[in-house]
Amino acid sequence: MTSYIDLQERGYLPRLLSREFQALLKEYAPARGARPHERLVKVEKIWREVVGEGIAKQSEVISYKRGVLKVLVVSTPLAAELTNFARQMLLEELASRGLEGIHDIKFKASDRPVGEARRRKEQST
Repeated sequence: MTSYIDLQERGYLPRLLSREFQALLKEYAPARGARPHERLVKVEKIWREVVGEGIAKQSEVISYKRGVLKVLVVSTPLAAELTNFARQMLLEELASRGLEGIHDIKFKASDRPVGEARRRKEQST
């Protein structure tokens, strides 16, 4: 019978990822095993970096499941513009920042405050 140590000495077991690489994965790549809320917070942080302050104030990431990112936006025209003209570029930029698992983005216009407006309303109550 071969022991774990024998296998490791012979080079049959993969080496553990370096601590630095593990830290990067935790920070930028939402892990499958992560809690849904933690994963969504990471995705939202990267979303805000990718779209910039202007769009970030008018949008809110609401879910990330099975490779589909769902985002609420303040208006139907903005949803249409992002879907038709920016979707592919956003997918590529998100992938370049560690979110390769996202293969589609669904934009939905909201009838309630979104993004910055929602946060201001919550703070005032």
